[in-house]
Amino acid sequence: MKDQISYSPYTANDLNGISMVSYLSFRATYANIFNPKDLDKTTLDDYIYSNYSYIKDNKLQGFVAKNNSIIIGFVLYGQAAKQPMAPITDEWGEIFALYLSPQFLRQKIGGNLIDKALAELRLNFAKNFVWVIAANKNARNFYVTYGPLLVNWKKEFDFMGVKHPEVAYSLTKDI
Repeated sequence: MKDQISYSPYTANDLNGISMVSYLSFRATYANIFNPKDLDKTTLDDYIYSNYSYIKDNKLQGFVAKNNSIIIGFVLYGQAAKQPMAPITDEWGEIFALYLSPQFLRQKIGGNLIDKALAELRLNFAKNFVWVIAANKNARNFYVTYGPLLVNWKKEFDFMGVKHPEVAYSLTKDI
C-alpha cells in the first residue's frame, strides 16, 4: 500500500500514538548524545505520562502526521515558556516538540508539521522560536533554514541528572 500522509490537529485520542513516536524518536535521536544506559531507563509509560499532561490541560496545541491512519509524527506548540536566560515576553510563541518516527525522516513531513504549527503561531504571536539540544546537529541544520540562531539565549536540558546545553533558533525570519 502506498503511503498516504495526512495531517490533522491532535486530540486526546492521539495520546498513545504521540507517545510511541516520541519514545522511539527520542531514543534514536539521542543515542549518540545521551548516555545509552540512561536512555534505557526511560519507558513508553514515561512518555505517555508526559504527553498526557500536555493534552489534559490543553496547555499546548499540536498537529499529528499519519501514514495510513498510524501516527508517524507530531508537533506541539504554544505560548513560549519564560526562561531566566532568554528575553521571552508575551509576544513569543514556541515550538515545544517535533518528533518523527525514524523511518520517516527526510521526507518533508517534519517541515510540513512545522509549517502548520507556524501558521497557527503567527496568528497569535509576533515572534516564534524553538530550543534545540546543542549537540543535535541534525535538528540544528533543520531549524537554521527557518531563521537565525538567537546567540545570547541559553538554557540546559536535564536528562537523568546530566545537563545538556540548548540553543534557540528564531522561527521569525526578520529577527
